[in-house]
Amino acid sequence: MLTPEQIKSAVRVSDVVGAVVELKKAGAEFKACCPFHQEKTPSFTVNDEKGIWHCFGCGKTGDVIDFVREREGVPFARAMELLAERVGQSPTPQRRQRAKADPDVIVMPVPADAPAVTFEHRRLGTPSRVWTYLDAAGRVNGYVCRFDTETTQADGATVRGKEVLPRHFSTPRGWIWGAAPKPRPLYGLEILAARPRAGVVVVEGEKACDAARQLLPDQAVVTWPGGCGAVKHADWSPLAGRKVVIWPDCDRKAYKAPDPRAGQEMPPLEQPGMLAALEIAAVLRGLRCSVRVVEVFR
Repeated sequence: MLTPEQIKSAVRVSDVVGAVVELKKAGAEFKACCPFHQEKTPSFTVNDEKGIWHCFGCGKTGDVIDFVREREGVPFARAMELLAERVGQSPTPQRRQRAKADPDVIVMPVPADAPAVTFEHRRLGTPSRVWTYLDAAGRVNGYVCRFDTETTQADGATVRGKEVLPRHFSTPRGWIWGAAPKPRPLYGLEILAARPRAGVVVVEGEKACDAARQLLPDQAVVTWPGGCGAVKHADWSPLAGRKVVIWPDCDRKAYKAPDPRAGQEMPPLEQPGMLAALEIAAVLRGLRCSVRVVEVFR
């Protein structure tokens, strides 16, 4: 069995984190949107030289073992096992052989004989919201769960946030916390199939999607999983040839240090919601869609 120090020497933090979120090089570090709470401007950093990760948004920090514990909701010993398996040194030869022979494969739609899904997370508890992703025939592809969180900062202040985690069925482990394989299906495929001639409205996030469906009952309102940074990972092909309106979030993000404009509100065309909308528009035009983007400028 490897020691914690051997694990941390053998496994780069960026390799483990990079399997969960998209990392971008930023000097000697990497940056990304935090995988532990929903954000649109990256505040999560990874430093391989120091072997640590840190989120300036929610305050969580740690080494590679801490990341696996937080992400998977498992105790220290299980996190060690998972990382040991990653470097081909599982606690037992039997476990190592089983991991090689039976890698997780997410199955969509969920098989009819799959066991009932559960949503209790070891670390986060019970989700406050659960959204069901269906395929065009109305069969379950998977779920997205929202967990409300509270973090106490060094000064004693309480920061309320959220974590949004996908839940899918896999073989051989059954129900796991993990993203769907790319390209990932949209939320609302069953509505697109049921309304082939309806106009399509694309919004950001499942909560906004449910609200927009109440306001626009004659439209096919959809969204994609993973937020602004995951536009390119979604499967937009079901929208091919349709009339689409993209309704971005009305963000009011400010520049962050070390930008000399730190603290100033970014202009509308630099806001993450609008950037995501423009990215989607470019993809949809390539699919022969008629596209309009709602201007949310103030």
